[in-house]
Amino acid sequence: MYAQFSVLHHEHSHHEDHIVYRHFNDLFPTNADKWVQDHEADRLVMERWEALINGVLINLGGPDVPATVATLKEEIKSFCSHFLEHLQGEEDHLNAIGRKFVPLAVQKELVTRCFMATPAASWEVIFPFIVEHCPRFAQRTRFVQCFTWVLPERAQQIGAILHRNVDAVAWERLSVVLPNIIPRGVANHTKLY
Repeated sequence: MYAQFSVLHHEHSHHEDHIVYRHFNDLFPTNADKWVQDHEADRLVMERWEALINGVLINLGGPDVPATVATLKEEIKSFCSHFLEHLQGEEDHLNAIGRKFVPLAVQKELVTRCFMATPAASWEVIFPFIVEHCPRFAQRTRFVQCFTWVLPERAQQIGAILHRNVDAVAWERLSVVLPNIIPRGVANHTKLY
């Protein structure tokens, strides 16, 4: 799960720092700087954790493993509080910029740029991770639907990613609500052109 979250965090911060917040800062200079700095600090923390986790996995029977695991548990617990605060700060201070000052055409362009800037292997992790961890089904469908609204030509690619990486029940529920994501060769696929 940590490896998945690490990919998600890396892409989340990359999208915001280099695409979305760069545009927001064009509108309101330095407004997003605090969150960009958070991303950089968090990346350093996560790199250190990755080294600790790899050390534990390499040396499973070692005498320092219990202390390292205890340190990781404590640090991850405090990081989660910090990360929730970070996300709430983005919601409170930056999302309004996107909603009120960025026209829909530019919003779509930003999402397209984020999609194109992310390797396919990362989307194989991100889409299923978010779909599996959204607490409500409506949130899951809205997440997928937002991408297919902006990138209808990628709907079946997104569907193929989800079909390969979520459980059968999650896939069935999503494909009933969003039939445009069903890729070729999968039950209930219909041509959309």
